Amino acid sequence: MQLRSLLALLSLLAATAAAVDENDPGIRDTIELAVATQPDEARGQFNVELKLYVFNDSTVLGATAGFIWDNPNLHLDSARLSALTNSRFDGGTFLYPADNVDSSNAAQQFIFGGFAITSGGVSPATQSRLWATYYFTLSDWTADDSIVIDSTLVPPAGHLFFVVPDLTAPPGGQRSFVPLWKGKLVVRDRTRMPPLEPPQVPEDYFLGQNYPNPFNPGTQISFELPVGSHVTLTVYNILGQKVTTLVDQSMSAGRYVADWDGTSDGGRQVSSGVYLYKLEAGDFIKTRKMLLLK
Repeated sequence: MQLRSLLALLSLLAATAAAVDENDPGIRDTIELAVATQPDEARGQFNVELKLYVFNDSTVLGATAGFIWDNPNLHLDSARLSALTNSRFDGGTFLYPADNVDSSNAAQQFIFGGFAITSGGVSPATQSRLWATYYFTLSDWTADDSIVIDSTLVPPAGHLFFVVPDLTAPPGGQRSFVPLWKGKLVVRDRTRMPPLEPPQVPEDYFLGQNYPNPFNPGTQISFELPVGSHVTLTVYNILGQKVTTLVDQSMSAGRYVADWDGTSDGGRQVSSGVYLYKLEAGDFIKTRKMLLLK
């Protein structure tokens, strides 16, 4: 295998021809992908991040989008919602076909699906925002290789599908439309292309679900800071009593992982059960549950 310093984005090709959808109110809603890559010389591979960005000028109550890649050496390891979609699509979200990453790799496809029940959906904005990030690894790369990623069919909705409130109908009415896909993504070797811009800091505060979960004896908790903040990450038992503090310090913007070995502040191994972990950073407060099994 031949490793090189980086891959680089060749281009977002011209948007696929699509007639304006009359059900799309206001400015045309759009979907696009962006790529960032990093070589991992120790493992003999590239780490590839694909970020799904969406512009919507009306509230999105539900969304479906499907994508396909052509290079069999590209392997999807995991995917994660942004803080925005994690909070606003409370009815359920899907990032892999059949909700399984192995099915995603077998078909060389990944998806985004989500819908709102009580959260009100994803509110409109004046610029594109991050909806999800997909984490890949790439092996057996040569200078002549490329990766092409394009939209694909997700039955039964189609390639791309948004549901929004119908303001011309009685309360509770909805309409659906096809957002504009900005065009397929092509990635080629950096030796032929300009370098990528440095990775950007996170756009939002984010507290991830611990992994593994359930766990025994230890687990990891990921979080993201868009700006420098004083951060506390605290574990509580189900009664709300503090078990241990994992982080209590000022931290710069970035992505972090904290480890918990299942012990209290006094070093005692805690018993099986449900525990809560709470992140406080600036004005951001988020709590999640985790399960320790022995």
